[in-house]
Amino acid sequence: MAVLAVGCDLTGQYDKKFNEALQEQAKKAKFESNLHSVFTEVVDTNRQPVGVKLRLPKVLDSTSKSELIDIAKAMAKSPIPVPGAASGSAYTISRTLDAPDGSKQVFGVAMMAMPRTADLKAEAMQSMMAKGMATVFPSSNLSDVTVPTPTGGTTTLKRLRVDMSVPIPGGKAGAKLENRMDYYIIDAGKNLVMITWSAAKSLVDQYKLEEAIEASMGTLEVTAPPELPAGKGKAGCF
Repeated sequence: MAVLAVGCDLTGQYDKKFNEALQEQAKKAKFESNLHSVFTEVVDTNRQPVGVKLRLPKVLDSTSKSELIDIAKAMAKSPIPVPGAASGSAYTISRTLDAPDGSKQVFGVAMMAMPRTADLKAEAMQSMMAKGMATVFPSSNLSDVTVPTPTGGTTTLKRLRVDMSVPIPGGKAGAKLENRMDYYIIDAGKNLVMITWSAAKSLVDQYKLEEAIEASMGTLEVTAPPELPAGKGKAGCF
């Protein structure tokens, strides 16, 4: 006797699951194709992890240059004040890439750990920087950006984007480089962490840097315990 399954759309269910599987693979591919599998830790002046880590873009490979920078010296001539930078450090990784016009341009990231001062929060510091940047670079923009996470969800971060024209060292008179910098500031217990991405705008589309940076920020993990308010201690037994 032939048994008929009435009302069961097996093909429709299969198509739905197949499409869901494809979407899941596409989401994972954004991370696997763009990022290294291991995490990079943000470190302090003693090169000790501060409780913030993320996976960096594969374009920053073994040919990249890395160094620990004395922020006090680097910021000495900066027109933009960065609270806490005088006692902070930045671990930078950069790589020189071939631009579409045949020139050599740089893409990199700086991960700065700064001891927290008083009750200064990441959002307040970012707002201060945004106001300072706007006086020098009117096109700068502080906004919320939503980035994908490896688990298939999303997370929202505040990003300060600054597009700037800077003179090309050794270039022709009046020649300028169009550069883009994205600043993210994260609360990390006793520290504030600033992650700064920098790239010549001519590299962004060619190397899909926008997608890679967003994927990288989506892997951000903060494990540092929250800073207790002044005068507050751990709960104990009497």
